[in-house]
Amino acid sequence: MHDEHRVLAVPAIPAVPASPALPAPARALAGVDLEGADLTGCDLSGADLESAHLGSADLTGARLVGTVLRDADLSGADLTRALLREADLRGADLYGANLSGADLRGARLDGALLDGADLHGAQLDGAGLDGTDLRTALRLERRQLMAALPTARTLLPAAPVVDPAVYAVSLRSEPASDPSHR
Repeated sequence: MHDEHRVLAVPAIPAVPASPALPAPARALAGVDLEGADLTGCDLSGADLESAHLGSADLTGARLVGTVLRDADLSGADLTRALLREADLRGADLYGANLSGADLRGARLDGALLDGADLHGAQLDGAGLDGTDLRTALRLERRQLMAALPTARTLLPAAPVVDPAVYAVSLRSEPASDPSHR
């Protein structure tokens, strides 16, 4: 009997990406319950998290580029310095969320609830705000609104949005002796 050496054709094993991004099958997470989860620095870019429960989740520094978060519950979530470029947040509940320093450039926030959400330093350039409720958003600045895409249906704060630099100048120019300005 002759010894035959066979060479088996083995399909190539795909390389594992260097970033901790989710593999394609794990991206379909619609309706998932991650309430209170620690997702600090996690890469969920391109994931489908429609109607997900992420209330009080820690998403500090998370990458959510192009992520679908339509109708998601993000109430009380910490999204400080999160990268949410081109994310779909239509109808999302961001009640009390911390969006300080978040990058929301090109995001769709149409119909989102931002009641009590902290928008200090958030980048809203090109963000869709059709029907978005900003009436009680915290630390929203005029320059942020001017860079975004509000419509006639956007619910704006009743008090004028003030640019902190302009506000600081006006405080310095007030007469100190006039008690009516205190």
